[in-house]
Amino acid sequence: MKKRILTILFFVSGPLLLFAQSQNALDFDGIDDQVIVQDGSQYIAGSSQISLTFWVYPKNNVTTFPDYDGFAGFRNNSDGDFYIVQLPGNTVECRLRNSTGAAYDVVYSGLILNTWQHFALTYDGATLTLYHNGVFVGSQPASGVITNSFIPFLIGNLPWTSADFLLYGQMDEVSLWNTALTAQEVACIYSNGINTSSSGLDIYFDFNQGIPGGTNTAITSLTNSAGILNGSLNGFQLSGNTSNFVAGIPSYATPDSATICQGDVYLFGSQTLTTAGVYTEAFPGFGGCDSLVALTLNVNSVDTSVTQIDFSLTSNQANASYQWLDCQTGYSILPGDTLAAYDPPIDGTYAVAVTYGGCTDTSSCYTIVGVGITELHQQSMWMTSANPVADQLQLNVNSPGTLVITDVSGRIVKSGQTLYKGNQVVPVGFLRSGIFIASLYTSSGVVHIRFMKR
Repeated sequence: MKKRILTILFFVSGPLLLFAQSQNALDFDGIDDQVIVQDGSQYIAGSSQISLTFWVYPKNNVTTFPDYDGFAGFRNNSDGDFYIVQLPGNTVECRLRNSTGAAYDVVYSGLILNTWQHFALTYDGATLTLYHNGVFVGSQPASGVITNSFIPFLIGNLPWTSADFLLYGQMDEVSLWNTALTAQEVACIYSNGINTSSSGLDIYFDFNQGIPGGTNTAITSLTNSAGILNGSLNGFQLSGNTSNFVAGIPSYATPDSATICQGDVYLFGSQTLTTAGVYTEAFPGFGGCDSLVALTLNVNSVDTSVTQIDFSLTSNQANASYQWLDCQTGYSILPGDTLAAYDPPIDGTYAVAVTYGGCTDTSSCYTIVGVGITELHQQSMWMTSANPVADQLQLNVNSPGTLVITDVSGRIVKSGQTLYKGNQVVPVGFLRSGIFIASLYTSSGVVHIRFMKR
């Protein structure tokens, strides 16, 4: 079938557009659930630029000490803090503590309970800045670096002395960077998601593992899509609708689908696709944001095989549309011959164009010889050589005629040799190993002999 190239174009409507697509988050029960990335601070140790982003669905409406809720980050309370924690009411505390122990805080009172929302905390070596739902909400002059590379990166707990600040709520799309994200980049992440090939991205958990609300006890760690350090799951039940994987935030990648025919080529951004699967591509969008687009590609194939029995041809593709063709006249259409089965009225070479699932493909050509000729008794010609044969097919013929040899699919492999009455020798050394049919066409009819070539 002739290959075609299909191209898809996407248009992004703006940086603040969220798209609906179900995917997973992780539910924390506020009792003992937490994710631990051992030595996670090694990614940012010595760096004067750090960023932390995540989506959170907080549910704790009684945040009195020590029942504060830790969202994500580092915290050892001595020489390495970079975190966001929920304090009483709708307040969050964001802190950078450098290697000298100096601490800098941004406190924000805009947290919304029981609602998905996005936070980003950035540090550029001079300023600690907080963003809420892609918008700047506070900053604080800061300085210094974190040099300790052995502090665990935590999700769902940020302990203070002997108290664990365990999260009661849900988390999704957690990321850590060794660069200071700009306001525009934060807005892009909020509206369009994270491109895993982005420079400076070290930890990225999308939580898209397991079955939401299902039995996920075989999963022991979160997969880091951006680095080598995964996160261990601690305390989770991993079964049911709490303390488990659950339905997450709306995805940024607009679910799109396309269907091509087998042999077609589909152009999707920088990718040339020929096989079925789910693919993602970042397309430049409004305001410099990359828009992540997901594509489910389906590939329809058509069964072009044909079963040949004597002088009858039948397409093996069920529930399709059919058009039989005359191969000897340039695949010309045979008017009215549109059924799955075809009985040619005369000798010739025929094919069928099959349309199924929106795709059309054409079969090989099949040769029909001997239409209208009477079948002769087998004793009109018989083999005198051993079967299987090697290089010569030896026959005894009662009536002279023209010999045609076909394979089991009906394809002619030898034709035109005249056989006379008596013992005849037919060279077959050129044939591959397999089963063949020798047909002798005489003025009185046709006789067939099946033989095997070794």
